Amino acid sequence: MPPTIEFVVQKGKLTPELADSLLAGVTKEQLEALLAEDGMTKQVLDIKRMNLIGGLRAEGFQVTGGRRGGKVYQIVDWAEPKGPERTIEDFDHDQRSKLEQLEGLPLLTIDQKSIDLALPILSYGRVDLHPMAHERSLLSILCYDVSGNDAYVYRGVSGDALIIRKFKRTPSFKVIPFTMDYVECFNLIEGLMSISFKPPKLLYIPDAWATHLKDDWPGVVIDKATEAIYDVERFATRPKTLWHGDDDRKRRKQDELTNFVQLEWGGETLAGTIIEEWRKVNEVKQRQLAIRRDYHSVIIQLPTKKTFIGLRENLPVCLSVVDKIGPDVYAEITEKSLNYASQPGGRSGTTDYTLWKTCVMLHEEGIRWLSYGHIHGGEAGLTQKKTRMAEQLITVASATFPLEGGVK
Repeated sequence: MPPTIEFVVQKGKLTPELADSLLAGVTKEQLEALLAEDGMTKQVLDIKRMNLIGGLRAEGFQVTGGRRGGKVYQIVDWAEPKGPERTIEDFDHDQRSKLEQLEGLPLLTIDQKSIDLALPILSYGRVDLHPMAHERSLLSILCYDVSGNDAYVYRGVSGDALIIRKFKRTPSFKVIPFTMDYVECFNLIEGLMSISFKPPKLLYIPDAWATHLKDDWPGVVIDKATEAIYDVERFATRPKTLWHGDDDRKRRKQDELTNFVQLEWGGETLAGTIIEEWRKVNEVKQRQLAIRRDYHSVIIQLPTKKTFIGLRENLPVCLSVVDKIGPDVYAEITEKSLNYASQPGGRSGTTDYTLWKTCVMLHEEGIRWLSYGHIHGGEAGLTQKKTRMAEQLITVASATFPLEGGVK
């Protein structure tokens, strides 16, 4: 029996009108009409709708429509959300022993002391990834993979790897091979299977490994992420290839008004101001805004990292954090720009200005390439823009292993 309007209002934190409509059933268009506000873009409206339905389901409501199938969103029932049926408390002796061995390994965190201790292990070499792969950046791995999780430094016979653990009571694992060879990584994944509650993953591997895994482990799923590589020299020396037509005047005007400098140390306050102002405008546009990694990229200190700040009328307006991954290539880790007049010092076109000035600074150092990361994700249109601007596109493979042999 469907819950009452009063229950949906209280438990789901909805207005009576919205609760009544969802109990009766509404189409996607009807639901978005109920959620729409003045000036709201289609992209923001989609995110608001998905967040609403996802939140209701997390609270125990059974809602049809969307990924659950059907063209009508309708609350048909409610049940107290269930916790996991099994946790590490249910492990047998062998499983507990394996988990204890894992937890006894050195733990890598984003604390600077922890990073400094791990640098001698993690800063040399990588498996045979593409030389411009974004994942060659240690700063990228610290911000994207280590942050918010437990990361264990595993020292093997052939080399070293990171084991990333998510969730305390129902752990799942990802392995990043730094210098460990294929066979030992294969065996490491196999050893984690009995204490993993979700399919374990082997991240950022050479294409040759992906080919071998398909033969060696039936059911493995290979995912290849496409990444954009920008030509630093082209953007630095021929900015009109970035700023088209009349927009080049905008670039020159921005350059007159903005002081773009490299921070030799510190800068957390200036960078934090930019990130926070960027968040205020962009948070509503993205379903899962991962702002924490931006702060970490500024705070973490590595000898390979550079931080650039743009000041306009003494106001911080743009930020670029890059990490060197090869003799003539850097990876872009964080880019934040204030593009709106409503933001302090904000001005249209600041994002392109930040990219251009970053390339100018890197070009002066003799750098030729900027690895700009995955082309997918982020705001609408970003994939098309990265693809259009890229000099070349590369792929980086990861493997997800089937659950057979996992926690039982």
